[in-house]
Amino acid sequence: MKKIISVAFALLLLTGCANSRELENRDFVMAAGIEEDNGYKLTLAVAKPSAESDSSEEKEDIFEGRGKTVAEALENINNKTKGNIYMGHNRVIVLSDSIKNYGDIVDYFRSNIDISRDTIMVKADKPSEIIRAKNNDENFSGYIYDYFKYKNKIDLNKFMDYYNNSTYTELPAVSFAEDKITVDMGGAVQNKSA
Repeated sequence: MKKIISVAFALLLLTGCANSRELENRDFVMAAGIEEDNGYKLTLAVAKPSAESDSSEEKEDIFEGRGKTVAEALENINNKTKGNIYMGHNRVIVLSDSIKNYGDIVDYFRSNIDISRDTIMVKADKPSEIIRAKNNDENFSGYIYDYFKYKNKIDLNKFMDYYNNSTYTELPAVSFAEDKITVDMGGAVQNKSA
C-alpha cells in the first residue's frame, strides 16, 4: 500500500514539473499589430524574461510575420521565437487603417480562446511602428494599458459585438511623433465592406 501511495505521489510531482516547464517555454505577447499587406502582416511585442533584461534595455522583443491569414502570420512568428507564442496576456491590439474588411480578423479572434476578451482595441496608420513606440521609456503596451485604466475603452468583446451588430465602430486612433504616443478617441473604422 505504501508503494502505491509513493508511486502516485511521485507521478503527481512529475506532472507538476511538466506544466512549469511548459510555462518557461512560452513567449508572452503584450501587444499585437495587424495590417493588410498581400494577406496579413502581424507585429508582436513579446515580453522579455526579467533575467534577460535590465532597466537600461528594452523589456520587449519585436517579431514580425506575414501570412495569408492571421493564424499563418502567427505561425511564421512562432517559428522564429525560442518558445511558443501565447496571446493570453496580450494588453492591446492595433488594427491598421488599411484593413478593408474585419471579417477574417473577427473570425480569428472568435476561434482563439487564448486571446483575452479584455484586450484593448485601437487603430493606427502603421501598427508595426506603433508597437515599437515608447513614451518616456515606457513600452507602448504598458502606456496604452495605463491610459485606458480609468477611461471608457473598446475591448475585444465589444469590438466583436459591434462588428456583428453595426456598420461602424469608433476605435481610438493612436499615433507616434516626437517621441510621444498620442490617443485620439474619435477614430471610426468600417466593419463591413459595402
